[in-house]
Amino acid sequence: MYYKKYRTEQDFVNQYLKEIRGYPRLSREEERELLTEYKKSKSKEALNKLITSNLRFVVSVSIKYQNQGLSMPELINEGNLGLIESIDRYNMSSYSVKFISYSVWWIRQSIIKALYEKSRLVRVSAEKESKSKRVNRLAEMSLQEHGFIDYDYVARKSQSKPYEIEQILSLSNNRVSMDAQIDDENDANIHDLMADTHTEAPDEFVDKDALRFNIDEMVDSLNTQEKKVIKYYFGIDAETSFNLEQIGRKLNISKERVRQIKKKALEKMKAGFPTVQMAHCA
Repeated sequence: MYYKKYRTEQDFVNQYLKEIRGYPRLSREEERELLTEYKKSKSKEALNKLITSNLRFVVSVSIKYQNQGLSMPELINEGNLGLIESIDRYNMSSYSVKFISYSVWWIRQSIIKALYEKSRLVRVSAEKESKSKRVNRLAEMSLQEHGFIDYDYVARKSQSKPYEIEQILSLSNNRVSMDAQIDDENDANIHDLMADTHTEAPDEFVDKDALRFNIDEMVDSLNTQEKKVIKYYFGIDAETSFNLEQIGRKLNISKERVRQIKKKALEKMKAGFPTVQMAHCA
């Protein structure tokens, strides 16, 4: 895919989405077969199908990083590199974790790395750079094993504050309008081009990295206080998630008590869904 020059970045996104809209999304079974084939034989055809089926998803992630120093073509290119990296790194033994839930982290990390390196938005010391690498390794381990990043666990292991982990792992800013009209004849917008009526839209996972399972069913086994802790911690039914200290203030209990409640709740949820691996409970 090459990038032409457009009058605005909105024009570029519009045209790019038109060009990639013809690539079909994969069913869960098709995705599994292609991942298995690629892992066994490094099939270029399998790799190409895995990439093209997720190009629209990369755009939905890239849009959030505008005006940080890279153009939309550059952001999308970096996001595509992250997608390829995620295909290489994905562990088939962890297939209970949806591939797109795993790949979103690598897409973001590729973009963030490019923002750091090319735009020089953040000048970090050697010590901070070392911490950043450690945080990323710990986050990858948590994501690969459990399907979400346990920010408190990563913070403890890297001797950081939870908010520092969030700063290291994510930058977010949305400037291209998802409602901007693209197709004059059909009155279509970006949402329309990215939507697929036959398969679940992968961008539904973008804003809830913390949890990738049917949480509504899983919390049924919890008492009222446990439900509150889990929903606050994973940002369920809310715009954002909260760390243990913030939850403690909301519920008027200590941070340690919140940790204990979270641990017990996760154990209950895991017991009720033995095929699902939950977060570190410590």
